[in-house]
Amino acid sequence: MTNSESRINVNGVSKKFYLDQKNNDGALARVLSFISGGSDRKEIQALKNVSFKLNNREVVGIIGKNASGKSTLLRIIAKIYNPDQGEVITSGSIAYLPGTGYGL
Repeated sequence: MTNSESRINVNGVSKKFYLDQKNNDGALARVLSFISGGSDRKEIQALKNVSFKLNNREVVGIIGKNASGKSTLLRIIAKIYNPDQGEVITSGSIAYLPGTGYGL
């Protein structure tokens, strides 16, 4: 591998999450909601069409507001999450270390 080859290539990555709206419903309410087809789910678009290329010996910083998708992107790159759309191509080993660097 030469220095000009890409180490991480993110192409058009998108990811959505679905959150249930109801809190503290009993088992019967959940079963009835499932049977009736009722959907009280909220769609959260964590990432939308994210693309970049990181070559060997390059360093990147991912910054943004809370809940802007930073951790989701890192988890997709580390293959913890699968993207809904797009692809991530990596070469070499990738390690996801959550919780490091807080307060730095």
